[in-house]
Amino acid sequence: MPVPTSVHLILTPREREIFESVLRGETTRQISVALGLRYQTVKNYLTTIYDKLGVANRIALCAKFSQTVAGSSLEPAPARADAVTTK
Repeated sequence: MPVPTSVHLILTPREREIFESVLRGETTRQISVALGLRYQTVKNYLTTIYDKLGVANRIALCAKFSQTVAGSSLEPAPARADAVTTK
């Protein structure tokens, strides 16, 4: 799945809430308590978010969207030119 140009076009409002919580470093348990959802429900949302955004897990999600913060543009982080170096 190609990287979406805007998370807002891909995710539902609830999925965006969870997405932003993950980017803030909240755990699944913290998200479930804050949103009044069951732990398993949040896990289900996360699986859907990963599928929609083409990532495998929370780490990949954070790496791909690390430049985003709540209330700002939710665009993928630009690739760094110096990210891969070979010797």
